[in-house]
Amino acid sequence: MRCQHVLVAGSDGPATVPREGELCGRCLREKLADLEDIRAAAARELEEVQGRAERITEIERGRDALLASYEALAPEELDDLTPEEHHDFYRTLRAVIYAYL
Repeated sequence: MRCQHVLVAGSDGPATVPREGELCGRCLREKLADLEDIRAAAARELEEVQGRAERITEIERGRDALLASYEALAPEELDDLTPEEHHDFYRTLRAVIYAYL
């Protein structure tokens, strides 16, 4: 992108049109402002993702605690269940049981 603004004359010579790849101060400030907007948006999105990751971690901890409570309950209660209740219980846990004969 080429800046179309005329560079103001300085102590080193007359006013000039920027060469390819050069930007005047105004264009540079605009580009920096755009980059700051992009950086701020990325920071907000990163914060949202981190919040979601923390929530997922909390849910996983809750899941692990629930499974642990089922595991503690299971040995005592499973003996009293009918085969159909066993099936429903394991289906609720989404457990897969492999029988090796």
